[in-house]
Amino acid sequence: MTAWLVAMLVLAVTVPPEARAQGAVNPKCPVGTVKIGELETQKGDARTKAHAPQWVAARRQASLAWAQLAEAIVPGADEDRLVGLEDKAYASDAEARAAAAIWTLYVEVYYRTANSKVQSPELTAKLQTVDRWRESIQAIRRDRAEVERRQREWDRTRERLNREIAEAYEQAWKDAARRPDRTKK
Repeated sequence: MTAWLVAMLVLAVTVPPEARAQGAVNPKCPVGTVKIGELETQKGDARTKAHAPQWVAARRQASLAWAQLAEAIVPGADEDRLVGLEDKAYASDAEARAAAAIWTLYVEVYYRTANSKVQSPELTAKLQTVDRWRESIQAIRRDRAEVERRQREWDRTRERLNREIAEAYEQAWKDAARRPDRTKK
C-alpha cells in the first residue's frame, strides 16, 4: 500500500462515520469551515481568497474518496467496485492537486503584485492571462489523471493476464504429468 492509502486508513478510523458522511475530514473542524493551516488568514488578493475554499473543498473530497476506498477494502470485496472507488479517489486527488496549483499560482501573483497602486495596461493583461491559465492547469491535470487511470487499467489487465497464464501453465503441467510418457519405446 502506498503511504497515502495508509494515511487514509488511519483517517477512516479516527473520524466518526457520521462526520465523514457529511464530508468532515477533521473531527475538530466542523463541516463548512475552512481550517487548513493558516489558509483562512493567508494574505492574498480577491482571487486568492476566493479560491481558498475551493481548494479546501477539493482536498476534503479527495480525502473522503480515499476513506471510502479504504473502508471498502475487505476480504471478498467486489473488485469492480474497488476499481471504481480507486479511480474516483485518484480523480479527486488530481482535482485537489489542480486546485492547489491554482491557489499557489494566485499566491505567487499576489506577492509579485501586492502594491495595488501600481497599475498598467500590460500588467492588467498579464493578470487576465493568469485567469486563463487556471482553466489550462485544470485541463492538464484532468488529462494527466486520465492517462494515469488508463495506465492503472493497463497494469491491472497485465496482472490479470499474467495470473491467467500462470494458472493455465500450471494446469497444463499437471495434465502433462498425468499422461503416460509417449516418448519412451
